[in-house]
Amino acid sequence: MNSPGSPADFFTRQIIRNALTAVGEDMFVALQRTSMSPIIYETLDYAVGITDADGELIAQGNGVITFLGTLDTAVKSVLDRHADIRPGDSFITNDPYEGGGTHLSDVTLVQPVFHGDKLIAFVANKAHWTEVGGMDPGSWTTNSTSVFQEVCSFQRYAWGATVKYFPGCSPCSVPMFGCLSKPWETCGLV
Repeated sequence: MNSPGSPADFFTRQIIRNALTAVGEDMFVALQRTSMSPIIYETLDYAVGITDADGELIAQGNGVITFLGTLDTAVKSVLDRHADIRPGDSFITNDPYEGGGTHLSDVTLVQPVFHGDKLIAFVANKAHWTEVGGMDPGSWTTNSTSVFQEVCSFQRYAWGATVKYFPGCSPCSVPMFGCLSKPWETCGLV
């Protein structure tokens, strides 16, 4: 038997590794099955993962490789911007210039995982949203003069224990709300 603080034996490490892998796969399937967006449930344009408390990716579900490669960067951006992270906090970003951004329609959701009062990990997912509240339906426009006309920009918004919806931000509110609520539920699997 290992004493507290000592390295885990080989078998314990394998059990933990396989459990984390299973959680990543469950997160992936849960998002696919509950999504209201065909780009998520049909084309699987998303990724999910678990990082350690420092933002290093430790487990993942299958997904878009580019998205998987940005999950840890998004978590590290949250850590850089928010020093006092508490249980129940949630973060959202689609900033293409920081935090693992790719483009504005790719939205990353991050939630911390605590054991008691100690931050031990983060769960994150990144998905392409077909509607993010731009000036034209589908958040795709060729005549915008500002990035803010293309989509609602979630630049590392943070919430407490309640996820807040942005009313009036999207001309197509039901799919956007589904894109927002279902990934949060996926994060809650851990």
